[in-house]
Amino acid sequence: MELKVTDDSPIRRTVEVTVPATAMKGEIARRLKEIGKRVRVPGFRRGHVPMAQLRKRYGKDVRFEAIDALVRSHIGKALETDDLKGTVHVAQPELTDMGEGESGFAFSFVAERLPKVEPKDYDGVAVQQKKVEVTDEDVQTELDQLQEQHTDLVPVEDREEVAADDIVVVSYKGVGEGPAAEIHADDQTIDLADENLLDGFASGLTGAKKGEAAEVSVTLPEDFQLDELAGQTITLEVTVSELKRRDVPAIDDELAKQSGEAETLDELKAAIRERIESSRRAEAEMDAKRRLVAAVREANDVEIPDGYLEDQARNEVRYRLQQMQQQGMDLSVLGDQAGNLTESVKPQVRNAVLESLVLRSIAEAENIEVDEDAINAWIDEQAEATKQPKAKLRARYRNAEARNALSSRLLFDRVLEFIWSKASIEEVDELPEAETAEETDAE
Repeated sequence: MELKVTDDSPIRRTVEVTVPATAMKGEIARRLKEIGKRVRVPGFRRGHVPMAQLRKRYGKDVRFEAIDALVRSHIGKALETDDLKGTVHVAQPELTDMGEGESGFAFSFVAERLPKVEPKDYDGVAVQQKKVEVTDEDVQTELDQLQEQHTDLVPVEDREEVAADDIVVVSYKGVGEGPAAEIHADDQTIDLADENLLDGFASGLTGAKKGEAAEVSVTLPEDFQLDELAGQTITLEVTVSELKRRDVPAIDDELAKQSGEAETLDELKAAIRERIESSRRAEAEMDAKRRLVAAVREANDVEIPDGYLEDQARNEVRYRLQQMQQQGMDLSVLGDQAGNLTESVKPQVRNAVLESLVLRSIAEAENIEVDEDAINAWIDEQAEATKQPKAKLRARYRNAEARNALSSRLLFDRVLEFIWSKASIEEVDELPEAETAEETDAE
């Protein structure tokens, strides 16, 4: 095999391959022998057909099959040479000299490699982080939610009439004929204070007596499942079988004890404030780190090979579609959009590829590494945090693919912490709209 590699750019090389006649003759002979074992030719026993007869009958077809096989095998051999180390994508090969009969032939292909990044502008990057503020209203919202969680529903025993804020158990059916008669249900628990109830249901039922049928006029929504009744006002015959009310606890020291977080209401408020502040600060820091990485990525922008990017985008689409299917989604609802998904994800995939290249280049420049001890330490920490056996979690990361992925993740985390420690962070009340929109697009 003769091989000529020409550098077209830092990321593209044109490879010209000449396949000798000896390889062609050998591949054709091998294929003809295989055919000779299977076919019947008049005048000859199976397996004893002369090679000349086989060449005459099957030589032309076998030649094309041999070329295809030799192209694939010679590309594999070419990629093992030092000249083509680092190849990440091979474009469709083209025949440049077909040759004739059992003569040799020539073909070429484009081999793509990822660019070399010389990292810059990652030390002292200016980045804004949203200030964290927790108001009394925020704390009260959490207390209200806690109060709701500890609210019980108890039977109403001191009256038979329905009140406006009751929770009722009802059975109902449509009054009249036609589509309305198809509406019915039994033993439905309904909160009359629910703002999403059908218009007229709560007001029409208020004052009705338990155990007695009451007629209630309701207006159905425009998107009602029966098109004939959408937006129409109909009459329901409703019978209330149970009345319940909320037993709402006071927001006091007793509720604080029930929460398991504090002994007094003041202590609970302080704990809630601290929890909200911690969560928001972590979220604000995460957002700032995303913008930091984006800024470093943009400062080190390089060309990403088209073929490689196309492959990665297709893989990403394939992964997303598999996730959708596993979640029970019918992919047919995507319709024509499915064919456009690859193009739509390319910007995100390109950013991810470039980000990986830049972070790795910084790791190399700053001698940041992740060794086996660091990987095992992380696995042990996760095992303790998730209450899993260490041996079980270590087994999950024993295969090379999973372990390499984890190693890359930990490496990127270390690089991010490094450039974050060097960043110039400014806390602001509000982030500029442009940055907020850009962050939303990146998500």
